[in-house]
Amino acid sequence: MGAPPMAVAAAAAAIAQPPPARHPPHRPAARFPAGCGFCGGGNGGGGGEGAQPAVRSRPCRRRMQAAAIAALAAVAAVAAAGASAPALPGDVAAQSPDPAPSVSSVTSPDANGTYRTGQIVAIEVEFSAPVEVSGTPRLELATDPVRYALYANGSGTGTLEFWYTVQPGDTAADLDYTGNTALSAADGGAAIQAAQGGAGADLGLPDAGALASSKDIRILGAPEPKMSVVGEWPFSTGWFTQLRGADVIDIGDKTFAVVAVYGNERLQMFLIRDDGSLERGGDRRDAWRDEYPRIFQPMGVSAFKLNGSTYAATTSRGQSPAWSGLQVVALDGGGTGTMWAVDAGDQNAFYPIGSNGRAGTFRVDTFELGNETHKKTYAIMNYDPNNAVYLVNINASGHATGIHTASNGSSFPRLDEPSDVDSFEIGDKTYAIVASRASHAVQLIRIHGNGTLEGIS
Repeated sequence: MGAPPMAVAAAAAAIAQPPPARHPPHRPAARFPAGCGFCGGGNGGGGGEGAQPAVRSRPCRRRMQAAAIAALAAVAAVAAAGASAPALPGDVAAQSPDPAPSVSSVTSPDANGTYRTGQIVAIEVEFSAPVEVSGTPRLELATDPVRYALYANGSGTGTLEFWYTVQPGDTAADLDYTGNTALSAADGGAAIQAAQGGAGADLGLPDAGALASSKDIRILGAPEPKMSVVGEWPFSTGWFTQLRGADVIDIGDKTFAVVAVYGNERLQMFLIRDDGSLERGGDRRDAWRDEYPRIFQPMGVSAFKLNGSTYAATTSRGQSPAWSGLQVVALDGGGTGTMWAVDAGDQNAFYPIGSNGRAGTFRVDTFELGNETHKKTYAIMNYDPNNAVYLVNINASGHATGIHTASNGSSFPRLDEPSDVDSFEIGDKTYAIVASRASHAVQLIRIHGNGTLEGIS
């Protein structure tokens, strides 16, 4: 039960009363201050007009003692009654320390959205006052599996920033911390304390959900990459079954792989089923002699769409210039896949590039160039013996026509024995990059809208 308010007020008044003033030194025919019952001055003390008391030049010690005793008794009475004692004045009063800094909010400066493997999410913990940090405190996060955001910066301010790096396999529908005790010292030397006075900060956090309610951050770390054989097709062993190139393309609602089988001199289709397994489809073999298609020792293959039809362009290394070049075949997605030569029996779908009695076509890539109304399909391929790159136009019938050549020289200094080629776009520009095995370098080529080639580097 608390002390009566009047008692508390009386105690406070008694404690706060200033020390008594000094009596004036003795002067004949002078009056003493009234009210001092201990020294004879004033009312009821025997003093009066003309009285001759003893002279006092110091404060009245007995009165001071009595006042102190009364004040301490009042404080004791208040404390016994259960009330808080008023502060003592002057040097007797005990000064209360500033409250320890505490956490007022948790949020993130990063944008809402999905964060994936390798990305960093910053989390800000705001305190009620500036704090100093030593070591590496951490914030436990409600991810699956549990991860930690480590202290990054902010010491000396009222806001500390913690960084969380998304790891492979991490998930969180709405990123948050685990609970009130999620903020902790990760090691024995870590600490968060007040910047003024050094008192340890209160690390208790708002209830879990504060971060999730202020931000909408989804964590989706891709799983660890693993090598596994889902489906395979075992060719017989030996030199005559070397596989030199492959490409994948969708035909309707099915996905197919087209493989260049160097040793057996053919293109082979495979249906890739939803579970990753492979089922062998149609193939197209080299016709030999003066017949077509020419798929003699195929090195590279690129599948593409053209006017609603599906094709594959393959390069043949050949053993003679007449058999080395680019052959186009048509693909069909019926069943497990079939293929046939465009204009079988003639050479319209074959573009020879062999010369000087040497053969050596290696890789090919196909792409489209131009706008929607004037779009053309091209194949670009490298040719090792001539140290050159060829650009071939493929028309709507699948016929191949060579249009431009880039040869090793001043404009294309890095086409010495080119071994691979790929095309790509940057903005509205189309380029090809060619690898050279002799010069151990790459050549960047700009492909203009009219099909001309320009060496860039």
